Amino acid sequence: VWSDIRGQGVWEKCFSVGGVRLPTGYYIGMSAATGDLHDAHEVVSVRLFEQEYARAEKEGEVEHHLIEPMSEFSAAPRDHVTDPKPSKLGWFGTIVLVIVAIVVIAGALGFGLVFLQKRQEMGRKRFY
Repeated sequence: VWSDIRGQGVWEKCFSVGGVRLPTGYYIGMSAATGDLHDAHEVVSVRLFEQEYARAEKEGEVEHHLIEPMSEFSAAPRDHVTDPKPSKLGWFGTIVLVIVAIVVIAGALGFGLVFLQKRQEMGRKRFY
């Protein structure tokens, strides 16, 4: 597979796989995945070219439309991993939750300081 990413007519080799047998009369499909949810890939256009070489049919050769698709190398199947469910709070709910947490922590610290001051004042009083 060769690609012209910059659209300047300079084709660069992307990858190569040997030992692949494909019959005629099939379609090509493309997909891309990165594993990240925010990544997007768009296939803008695809141009396919027939190999330019003279093919001499040999006696006893299998007809091309009867060839079973195969490859000498294939990647091992991957386990399906489900994406974690997004938070139901959303960004606004998360901000409100953080603000509430800060208020609760500040309130607990304030209550603790007032409690300690009152306790120290009670310890200073003397009854005669």
